[in-house]
Amino acid sequence: TASEYLNPLISQNGEQTISVKINKYDDKNLSPEYLKGIKLSLYYSENGDDGNLVLVKDFTLKPVKENQPMIFETWSFNADVDYQIPNPLDYASDLTKEDLNKLTNDVLDKYKEIFSIINSGDAERYNELYKSSFTRETLSMYLDSTETKNYINNLKNRVISSKNHMKSFGEFKININPNKKIIELTSKEGKPLLQSVDEKGKIKFFVL
Repeated sequence: TASEYLNPLISQNGEQTISVKINKYDDKNLSPEYLKGIKLSLYYSENGDDGNLVLVKDFTLKPVKENQPMIFETWSFNADVDYQIPNPLDYASDLTKEDLNKLTNDVLDKYKEIFSIINSGDAERYNELYKSSFTRETLSMYLDSTETKNYINNLKNRVISSKNHMKSFGEFKININPNKKIIELTSKEGKPLLQSVDEKGKIKFFVL
């Protein structure tokens, strides 16, 4: 069972779309039995309390009769939020129209820049780069001033504690989001490429 907050992905009231892509793993296709066992549900909470959830909608994968190498489905739901945040994706270009080799190199250069910042423990530089993203997170999660300060400090501490512990990039995969406007690099296992491993073996993942 896994959960994910959607608020930071919602810019304003109204109809939202949510897409799910499931790829085969370890060269094993997705069987009808496996796909039938996947359940996705959307819940609402007044104060973020996991013990006080209200079901908004269940999402069901379309049944298949044969093994599939990949499944992709999109659903819609209505969001009622008390904020309106500019969405940078409104002005983003279609990445599928870009030269993939050049795009990969440009993105890899950005990953290397962030890698260097984290590996040097430069929390202030990291905070400056992600300032707009952090603002979006804190506003959409309705954090007050104290909670916002704690949130930012926790992020800074993750960077500081990862100094000289960043794991070198190995082989990676390039993934373009179904919306064609977001790109990321992941390890062969699908994990975030930016990760630190401390002396005790504790792993921290970072995303762009």
